[in-house]
Amino acid sequence: MDFEDEDSNITSALTYLWVKDLSEGSVIEALRQGRAYAAHGPQVQNIALEGFTVESADGESAGMGEEIEVNAPPRLRFRTVTAEGAAATPTEVVVIRNGFEVYKDQRAGREIDWTFDDTTLERGKRAFYRLDINLYKSGRIVTNPIFVSYR
Repeated sequence: MDFEDEDSNITSALTYLWVKDLSEGSVIEALRQGRAYAAHGPQVQNIALEGFTVESADGESAGMGEEIEVNAPPRLRFRTVTAEGAAATPTEVVVIRNGFEVYKDQRAGREIDWTFDDTTLERGKRAFYRLDINLYKSGRIVTNPIFVSYR
């Protein structure tokens, strides 16, 4: 992920990996599989992403870097957590499908569970979903994609 901001330095950008354990092999696997997200901002530690999946109607799910086949509109689930002092600050979430915004919402709270059913994706299409999450003047998160085939 490439963040460019003249008012920031490299210490304000972090990459989070979703690993099975803290071994070198697990870290390398997470990098290869794309199980990561980038965070950036002057107080980047104020916001975290605790989950991001796409689910099928039959209960299957895929995470960042993975692919899923669905037979009904895909359901996106994700969870944001903000620091105690930042909980009153609105968190804005933008769901991006194939590079275009398809959903936008804003809420305040320390732990927020988000759900979005993409009823506009057409059958027979493939798509990829990413999240762009902003905690006002604190931090921004951009995820790696989840790939979806709608049969």
